[in-house]
Amino acid sequence: MSENLLIAIIGLTGAVLAALIGAFGAIAAAEIKGKGKAQDKSTGGCGMIGLAASFAGAIGLVLGLLFATSLVQQLGSATPKPTAPPTLNGEKVDLILADATEIQSSVRVEGDQYILQVSADRSLPSPQQLSGGGRIDFIWFIDADKRRDTGQSSRGNDYNIHLFVDEEGWGAIIFPVSDIALSDEVNRRRSELSFTVEGQNAEISFPMSILPNDSFRWWLEVSSLNASPEWRNALRFTVSIPEREFVR
Repeated sequence: MSENLLIAIIGLTGAVLAALIGAFGAIAAAEIKGKGKAQDKSTGGCGMIGLAASFAGAIGLVLGLLFATSLVQQLGSATPKPTAPPTLNGEKVDLILADATEIQSSVRVEGDQYILQVSADRSLPSPQQLSGGGRIDFIWFIDADKRRDTGQSSRGNDYNIHLFVDEEGWGAIIFPVSDIALSDEVNRRRSELSFTVEGQNAEISFPMSILPNDSFRWWLEVSSLNASPEWRNALRFTVSIPEREFVR
């Protein structure tokens, strides 16, 4: 119970009691006067008592009305409002991967390129669906030396490769995130990343020489964590693909 609601209840109770006391006082004064047992001076006193009691009753009634109004307002604001399923820009959240039941991913080689592929059980989100700060990232974490003690996190990732979509469109970028990552090579050749998105499928490709080894561990996370706060609150989800090993 909120403090304001408690104050309103106490005030209403006190006002009702004041009105009742005033009413009983007025009744008692009327009865004394009606019996005619008092002298003129006493009768005047009873009149004053009746007037004071009536005045107290009127004040109690007014206060009761005021506190009752406040109480109704407090109860109205305290009543939980039903929440509808989250929607953004008129789209149900589940239409843009929030509860995707199946995400699949693979890594393969074509020529001198690594191809990272992802597919969903529905069409991938469009920039129009993410207007107003929405963003969804498909992040491949690459453990290039397959050692957990040399990576950015306890899982050992040395490179983070993002394929993402926001209201401005799709994009791709690779980040070297550990000491063993070839930072200079990545920074020099970052523009060589390319990607395609079509329906339920997307791919990102980059030269194999960007990574230092022919085999590595990798895993994928699909997340809304890079979206604006409003979008994160309405579209909070992370879908993960377990760790796998790639050997060329």
